[in-house]
Amino acid sequence: MLNTICDWSSPEDIAIEYHNSETIKKISYSELSDAKVKIEAVLAGAVKNHQFVGINCDVKAPSIPALILGILSQGSAFVNLPSTGVREISSRIGLSFAFSQSVLSGANSLCEVAVHGETVKLLELETIDGTNNIDKNEFAFAITTSGSTGIPKVVKVPHASIVPNILELKQILRLSKHDKIAQLTKLTFDPSIVETFLSLSSGSTLFMVSKEVINNPYKLLNLIFEHEVTFLQTTPSLWLYRWSEHQLGNTIFGRESKLKVLLLGGEPLPKIEMFRTVKHPINQTKIYNIYGITEVSCWASINEININHNEVETSPMINQYLGTPFSETIFQVRSEKGDIVCDGEGVLYIGSDTRVCAINNEDLKHLETPVFRKTGDLVEVKRNREFFYKGRCDRTVKRFGNRVDLTELEQTVSKLNFVKNCLVLWDEKQHALYLCISTTSLRAAGGKFTDELKVQEELNNELRKLPSFYQPNRIKLFNTFPLTINGKICTKSLMKTFETTEKGRVQNSQKANDSKLVKKILLQLWKNDLKSTIDSGFLDSGGNSVKAMQIANELSAASKIEFPELIGLLLKNETLANCMDYVLQKIQSSVQITSNVDNIVSSSSSYTQFAMNKKRKYDVIQPKKYSHPNLCLWQKCRGRVTGENDENYLLPSTNLNLNIRSQLIVECTQDLKKCVDASPTIFKYSSGEIYTSVGSHAGLILTKQLNSHDSITYEINLPDRIEASVLVLDEFKGIVGCYDGYVYCLNLKSGQIIWKYKTGDTVKCTAATSSNGKSVFVGSYDKYFYNISIEDGQEIWRFKCSEGSISATPCTCLRACSVLFGTLDGTCMSLNQTSGEIIWKFKFNDPIFSAPAMLENEDIVFCSVSGEMKCFNSETGQEKWNYKIDGNVFSHLVMRKNCFMNTEELIIGSTNKSVYCLSIQTLSSTPVLKYSVTFECPIFATPYCERDVLIVADTGGVLSFINAFNGQVVTSLKLGGNVFSSPVINGEFLVVGCRDNNMYVVRIVG
Repeated sequence: MLNTICDWSSPEDIAIEYHNSETIKKISYSELSDAKVKIEAVLAGAVKNHQFVGINCDVKAPSIPALILGILSQGSAFVNLPSTGVREISSRIGLSFAFSQSVLSGANSLCEVAVHGETVKLLELETIDGTNNIDKNEFAFAITTSGSTGIPKVVKVPHASIVPNILELKQILRLSKHDKIAQLTKLTFDPSIVETFLSLSSGSTLFMVSKEVINNPYKLLNLIFEHEVTFLQTTPSLWLYRWSEHQLGNTIFGRESKLKVLLLGGEPLPKIEMFRTVKHPINQTKIYNIYGITEVSCWASINEININHNEVETSPMINQYLGTPFSETIFQVRSEKGDIVCDGEGVLYIGSDTRVCAINNEDLKHLETPVFRKTGDLVEVKRNREFFYKGRCDRTVKRFGNRVDLTELEQTVSKLNFVKNCLVLWDEKQHALYLCISTTSLRAAGGKFTDELKVQEELNNELRKLPSFYQPNRIKLFNTFPLTINGKICTKSLMKTFETTEKGRVQNSQKANDSKLVKKILLQLWKNDLKSTIDSGFLDSGGNSVKAMQIANELSAASKIEFPELIGLLLKNETLANCMDYVLQKIQSSVQITSNVDNIVSSSSSYTQFAMNKKRKYDVIQPKKYSHPNLCLWQKCRGRVTGENDENYLLPSTNLNLNIRSQLIVECTQDLKKCVDASPTIFKYSSGEIYTSVGSHAGLILTKQLNSHDSITYEINLPDRIEASVLVLDEFKGIVGCYDGYVYCLNLKSGQIIWKYKTGDTVKCTAATSSNGKSVFVGSYDKYFYNISIEDGQEIWRFKCSEGSISATPCTCLRACSVLFGTLDGTCMSLNQTSGEIIWKFKFNDPIFSAPAMLENEDIVFCSVSGEMKCFNSETGQEKWNYKIDGNVFSHLVMRKNCFMNTEELIIGSTNKSVYCLSIQTLSSTPVLKYSVTFECPIFATPYCERDVLIVADTGGVLSFINAFNGQVVTSLKLGGNVFSSPVINGEFLVVGCRDNNMYVVRIVG
């Protein structure tokens, strides 16, 4: 029995060493024994003859071994309850009693007991179906499977099944009372039980940590290293993604490490080169691959991995070898017909006469031994003695009439040096093949980054070795893969990233012949997949045949139109402009299709016309002409530019050396009756007119033409204060939120209220347009986020995101069809634009007042008021990096493209009186501080950056004109009051609001 294999021979030795974020608690074997006896006594009366007793997930880690031992000693079996689905598992095993630190819903507290300084309650759960009363109990514990081998099952594990597993492992690994064994596995994952009883049966110390430490990988690694843990069990994914190679090489895989055993199980082993790269030549850690399934009580075989630094080549099958089966464990390979295979490939079954568990409602008495359980794994057996893992059984799919082995594709890609791990997903609905690649560091030995184009070329060359039907529809690079709570790669989350994108494409394709939308999609695909400017040719920008196929496929899927010549054009190194011409002509031809076959324009004639017009790219660019004068071409506000900017920049970069003589001169002011805290919007219409619009605390909205000597102005009065900026639409429509709780759609010239929508509280949030241009997104202080139709102001959907109000402007992501925003309780959220469903969310410790910033690859950066920044994959919510500045942040985040260095820069204003410029060297690395500029007063306003010019307004009312390249202040101007409004610039004009009730138009001279 589990409770009888514990070694109590040294009562004063430390049984448990528990670390939280601040303290260390040490519990001796004598103290553990006393606690076990106390638990046993508590259970003796109330829980006699009950088969299972639960342990709730809220019980602190150091109390759990005593509870387990007390339950077992009393004659019951234990079950570690998950954080969700407690009632389901309770009903399936007839659970009536559980230990918990809080009172669960529908439960009665019978008594309390002190366990190692913690008060634990014994609860009687509400009456449930099933029986738990028995005379004799043969089970040690119950657990649910992860579902990786099918639908999750409840597995009831007898002592006779788990005890041999632990005793044999203890012997193989040569564990003794001098060891320190880490217990880091989730308690609802059966390897955690192996960790606990390997330690107790050896008389060694069980190393446990709090949830806070588990969630801080760097601190956890340092504790493991500094406190000389000798045994560590984990999944390959946690080992790959929890810590970097550098961190491992300096700690548990370094020369000073005390780690004796690293046990990797639950997933296929990673490439052996990964260990050889990080492990110091004199490091003595032994690495084992352990294999098994929950249905046969955890582990079934083990193999030591020989890491030889002097060995040039390693057998390609070394990481696939499953090792030697444990005693009382039988490996059997069967063909599809059920015949036993002694030499060849088949499905692995694990069986035993004694290590037999009851699954769901099985009765052990009725099972004929040996009992075999199907693993769902395909293996190769050699001469009935050696077993090699080949992949999951469901990894062969039918594609284009051919059988595609997904494992073969994974193994092919994994050979590349820069690939840490890869996974292939098959989307049956879309009939699409997705390749997910997790990359190693791309730094070479000299510290420089390898050529990313060479990386793409290597991947392309490797994929060419496979048949065409193996070529993936889409390839995504990941810094880390999302993991389940058990530390395995979460395929559902990975698939969701692609499904979300596909869903967005379908929604974006509802207007198949909308050339404006297709242009936007192609532009976005070009920017996402290529590393150079849109003026360069496709191949010059880093394109290759794989990317050409992906762009063509994605554009066709989004538009429901085929573009047969597009791949050829891309591989002929055509520019985006030429590809766009072809796409638009193809769309035009599809519009002309009718039931009359004579009207169909063939693809060849379309291409011929395109080829004839190729010479146009050398012509002088003519000004764009628009049939309608009232189309909003672009708008600028709070560091963002949306729409088709026509290169009307502040100053050409060639004139940057003139900036030292530049001056800021007030051109004019406009009285808005009360404070102007709202940030102005500058926008341009197709007629060529450029305007600015801003609201004030008086409820007055003023719109002024900037490129007119007549100084034309229009005024609108709303009932209450305005702090939101105006979102500008076609036909001089403007959308703005007001303190009276309404979102208004107005004619900015006539003042006509086209529609208004009532929320439950103040609206400070500036609205954002949806990707399809048919609705707007806006948040309210009533804590709801709204999607409102532009046409009639009707609510499409609303969503209460959290307990925090919404102040900052949202950001839309076309590729994921999502809208992203933060709230004042620190929640950052990604919602599906069409349905309002949550795609992902994350919770900061502090409120979010800032709008997020989107990088060129559509990663999204959020910043809390405390100055904590995090970068996430906008589709998955996977965290890429984090950065902290020493000051509060209320201004929005601003992105700047450094064309000279081909990097991106993040600009942040802070109330600590500084503006920071962070350089983002690569898409996955933590930013580096390029410079910071300190001013006389705090900064609440969002800086504005265009080309190499940065404008900053501090609360003291000083406008500073700065060289964005080096942070040098060129000139400044003092306004007549405090400034919380964000400046915006275009051409020679700068516009900003002020608390002296005025909107200032400032001219930049020099």
